Amino acid sequence: MAAGSSNSAVASAAYVINLTQPGSQPGFTLSGVPGTVTLSAGGTGTYSLTITPQNGFNSVVSLACSGLPAGASCAFNPSTVTPTAMPASTQLTLTTSARSAANDRTGSRGSLPALALAGLFSLFGWKRRRGLRLLVVLAAALAGFGTISGCSANLLDSSQPHTPQPQTSLVTVTASSGTLQQTATISLTVQ
Repeated sequence: MAAGSSNSAVASAAYVINLTQPGSQPGFTLSGVPGTVTLSAGGTGTYSLTITPQNGFNSVVSLACSGLPAGASCAFNPSTVTPTAMPASTQLTLTTSARSAANDRTGSRGSLPALALAGLFSLFGWKRRRGLRLLVVLAAALAGFGTISGCSANLLDSSQPHTPQPQTSLVTVTASSGTLQQTATISLTVQ
């Protein structure tokens, strides 16, 4: 200590050191989204998602799904998160209806009998040559009813079980906050 000087008071201060790169903007990442999901028709799957803040990000993040197959839905619990200094989590629940993957077996064969019957009824307006008209109507009726009975026999045959074909869709999970947006894709197969 120098001659003629006295001790000064002790002082303290808190400093925040931001280790971000120059020009880095606050943002977030989305993780935990499964790449591939297989659910049974009428099934449900739950997956944990994490929003991790970057460069001091601390805003509300909203979540949504798009690209779901018919009869499917998604829900987030909670539907919004606010990561502050730590990551925030939410649960994604994918739900399918019992008929969302059903491949109606009557669709491909059911149109042929309808077409034959439509042709049959359209001929009733034909006024020339009554004998030829009757012959054409009779042939169309036999073809239509033969097709109907052939299809219905296959549809009612319990020895041929109905197995729906799996349906695959690309579902996009979107996390957004203002102009910031992160997306992840799930390949969802419903069987």
